[in-house]
Amino acid sequence: MSDEEESGSISGEGPTLTEKPDPVNIARLTVDERVYVQFPGQQAEDFSPETSITYLKESDDSQVYVRHTYAGESFKAIDMGWIKDSSCIIIQNTQKLDSQVIPSEAELADLAQYVIRVCFVGREKYLNEQWLLAPGESMRGKSQGVLLIQCSKGKCRYTVTVIPQ
Repeated sequence: MSDEEESGSISGEGPTLTEKPDPVNIARLTVDERVYVQFPGQQAEDFSPETSITYLKESDDSQVYVRHTYAGESFKAIDMGWIKDSSCIIIQNTQKLDSQVIPSEAELADLAQYVIRVCFVGREKYLNEQWLLAPGESMRGKSQGVLLIQCSKGKCRYTVTVIPQ
């Protein structure tokens, strides 16, 4: 075995360890999620995407924007704070029961009506193309335009998190 093989270095073409981004100077966004489906009498099947890592620009003291707010019955633009270019936007329907006891069927049925609709401005018929988020659900992605949000019943709590590029 050569000295090069014993030291663990790799010769030849391709990236070397020194060419990887320096984790001290580069921000990193990592998403790890699990998605399972199980039908009665069957084993659960894993449909999880692989963990994705997106390297962001060099650290410049950028901060993540988080806002806890309400959506009403009319569409309004989602506030993205001071961030113009985002690497990830997370929208969570945080509507929940205000009860400390086990909810009744009627309370659960009422809660299920607080669905959030998210639309993308710029499409010809954007109101017909919507993402629906039931209470407790969330979505993430990257938008290159204005996002509109609306609640199907009254006022609904949600949280928007915007991670800068």
